[in-house]
Amino acid sequence: MDEDERSDYEEPDDSRKAIAIDCDEGKKAGRWTDEEHSKFLEALQLFGKNWNKVHRHVGTRTSAQTRSHAQKYFNKL
Repeated sequence: MDEDERSDYEEPDDSRKAIAIDCDEGKKAGRWTDEEHSKFLEALQLFGKNWNKVHRHVGTRTSAQTRSHAQKYFNKL
C-alpha cells in the first residue's frame, strides 16, 4: 500500500474536526444543548411555528437547523 492509499484510512487531524463542527455565520452544528432546547421550547410558546423568530431566539442555530429540530421534537411527542 503506498502513501496515498494509507491516507484514506487515517483519522483526520484535529483541525479538520474543528472545521467540520463549525457552521456558517458562527452557528453550531451537532447535538442541541439543554440550554438551546429550553430556548427552543420558550420560543415555540412565544412565536409558534414562525421558524425565523424561533431560530433568532435560540441564537446559536440556523432556521434550517431549528426546523429540523422541531420536526424531530414533534415526532417524539
